[in-house]
Amino acid sequence: MSTGRYLCIDVGGTAIKSGIIMASAPETVISSRLTPTGQGGGPAIMGTVIALTKSALDTDGLDGVCISTGGVIDTATGTVVAAADTIPHYAGTRIKETVMKECGVRCEVENDVNCAALCEYQAQGRPSSLLCLTVGTGIGGAFIENGHVWHGWSQSACEVGYMHMPGGAFEKLASTSAMTARYAAAAGLKPGQADGRSVIAAYQDGDPKAIAVLETMCDVLGMGISNICFVLNPQLVVLGGGIMARCDILDPLITKALDRYMFPNLRANTKLTYARCGNQAGMIGAYQHFVLMSSKQDHS
Repeated sequence: MSTGRYLCIDVGGTAIKSGIIMASAPETVISSRLTPTGQGGGPAIMGTVIALTKSALDTDGLDGVCISTGGVIDTATGTVVAAADTIPHYAGTRIKETVMKECGVRCEVENDVNCAALCEYQAQGRPSSLLCLTVGTGIGGAFIENGHVWHGWSQSACEVGYMHMPGGAFEKLASTSAMTARYAAAAGLKPGQADGRSVIAAYQDGDPKAIAVLETMCDVLGMGISNICFVLNPQLVVLGGGIMARCDILDPLITKALDRYMFPNLRANTKLTYARCGNQAGMIGAYQHFVLMSSKQDHS
């Protein structure tokens, strides 16, 4: 019997978010909890996922498990095709198959940035096309057209952080971690002593070192976004990640860079905005991905 109840799990490098979404209220996460990811890599993550699923099943039953996770994901099989070193022994993990075998409940899996983009797509009024970038330790990307994530031939579309830019990879130049490392070096601080908040506070105080690194970050972001837009021509660009909460500071700098690097017609037809869904975007987007996969199966 259908419960209309879905367990949504967002696997991150430091924490695993989980919560329940009811089909009757698809934009609200209830009974949310946070579990440390730990150092055990893929096997430990799967242990946590199975434990969370069995606990939710024992409570009130489930209609499905919806998972958002880092890594390149084969959405058909729910398998981690490739993963960064931040989660060891994760590549090759057959998440969907394992959950269904161990727990007897349907499961769907999608990349975390793609899930965030699906959430933003709904929150931003369903534009015809949307480019979503998350700026943090690295830079993640996702592209949605007509409500569907563009995965590419081998599930690796929009891995924009690896784009080659003058001076290095996009995320090595324009991520928050790159910017704070540059500031720490310029200010004579130890690595890790600066973060996004402290750099923005120094920028507001008129610190020339903070002004230089923040302007450089935003200029390179604008260049990278422009390059992507020349290829994909999205209606809307959404920027997320912790530092983008300070869009009051960053938006004029990024806008200036977009004006510099895009030609006028493209710039006039490309809207820039900022993420609205907060830290529950991965879970909400994972549920939306589950619904999309269900729709595909119903029409196949």
